[in-house]
Amino acid sequence: YQRRVHGEKIRRAVQGRMSGQVLSFGDICLFQDDVATLNDACWLGDKVIAFYFEYLTKCRVPSDGTSPLLLLGPATVQLAKLVGDAHTLRSILSALCLSQRMCVILPINNSRAPTHAGGSHWSVLAYHRDRNVFEHYDSMFGSNTEDARAVATVFGPLVSSGPVPSFVAVRNAPQQSNGFDCGIYALMVGEVLANAFLSKVPADLACVNAASTSAKRREILRLIQQLASGDSPAAGATP
Repeated sequence: YQRRVHGEKIRRAVQGRMSGQVLSFGDICLFQDDVATLNDACWLGDKVIAFYFEYLTKCRVPSDGTSPLLLLGPATVQLAKLVGDAHTLRSILSALCLSQRMCVILPINNSRAPTHAGGSHWSVLAYHRDRNVFEHYDSMFGSNTEDARAVATVFGPLVSSGPVPSFVAVRNAPQQSNGFDCGIYALMVGEVLANAFLSKVPADLACVNAASTSAKRREILRLIQQLASGDSPAAGATP
């Protein structure tokens, strides 16, 4: 009887979670509590960052794996950081063809927990093969340096078979003015870097500021709603 009751509780919990599903896009499933993190003054959830990077990839990157640009999801980056061994990761991440990418963009979270999601700060790390450098953009300068270095260390041998890539903390990275916009800053910086690489122009991060974060949250929310309803995003609404 106890097993039956326990099984019923699990079934109801799963059904409740599934009933709150808003969008399935690629490998990402967004639920109501994920989408709610797009509200102003909310700490952006990893699922939203994963979704948006997946969306940018599908919009801007060829699907045959030949693109010189790669935007990684938070889960992959966190896995690599926690595994911490490039030799082990080489086989796990072989399908990503990291050694062939010219630019790799990685969202960084300061969680150290191996069994559950968490953390309190997002930033973004970008690898540029032409200069063999990892550049770290932190909207609270210095807060995620240790985690970014750990990710750079483990990804270094995967992206470069030659000299060890250098690591630079970008001092003029856009800085947040509150305690909750780190995720949207990381997402926006990652998008600017990706677009600049594909357009072969210098990255202009002036558009990433306190005045633009709320508009970006609303833009992504509209995008999710349009995709969920089966509509194509409005022209000019997204890259």
